[in-house]
Amino acid sequence: MAKQGHWPKRALLLGLIAVVGSSFAGFDQVRSRSESVLKPIPQRPDNDNVVLELVGEGIVRGGAMYVYPWPQTPKPQVTDAVAHTGDYSLEMVLTANAWSGAQICLSSAIDLSPYFEDGGLTMAVRGTKGGEIFSFSLMDDGLNSDGHLQQAWPPASTRSYGIVGKDEWMELTVPLRDFGGVGSYWSDALNKRVSAPFNWKAIRCLGMDIDKNRFSSFKVYVDDIRLIKHVPKGVGGGGDGYPYKNEGY
Repeated sequence: MAKQGHWPKRALLLGLIAVVGSSFAGFDQVRSRSESVLKPIPQRPDNDNVVLELVGEGIVRGGAMYVYPWPQTPKPQVTDAVAHTGDYSLEMVLTANAWSGAQICLSSAIDLSPYFEDGGLTMAVRGTKGGEIFSFSLMDDGLNSDGHLQQAWPPASTRSYGIVGKDEWMELTVPLRDFGGVGSYWSDALNKRVSAPFNWKAIRCLGMDIDKNRFSSFKVYVDDIRLIKHVPKGVGGGGDGYPYKNEGY
């Protein structure tokens, strides 16, 4: 059985040392590809519908990034090579021959329970080959699972919400209710995932993961990752008359 989203304690520790300990250029500063110096990231004006912007002109302030497996998986980089809006996006390269992923974690948990019914997660994705597919998850604080941080997934991958194109931006919106009310974590002792009620009052991380050997290589750009209060009507998964767009994949 695949350990989807399984973040071993050792991998998390090494990821913390490698990414946070190396002063990852993306929390408050970014390296321009056309310049050899670091410069401050400009902040965007607030939007009344935005609860929190995780990735925009950089990584959310006070945040941390983790990758697995480490050290095979490179650190995501804030880049000015392409951008959906503004000047910067996040370049994400994952390890194609392994279960691989990246997480953006907050310095303190955020309460999304008031937005569960109407809110959503939005992001823009740009492929380098086209047809890239990854899963995404939210992680809570472990209050309902004896301190084990739980993950909650929508019922399918990004392919359920849009088709990633080559060298073009695709906007996707995932209603928070698609993540459901039950989370799970991997138990090494039981060698299986254990489920418990997901704590929407204390969300800590957003995860993006790929399946092992699904692609020969994997590189995408992501931008404008936001948690919003209200999803526009008619926006979300299940377009083109199908329950999920990844049917047959």
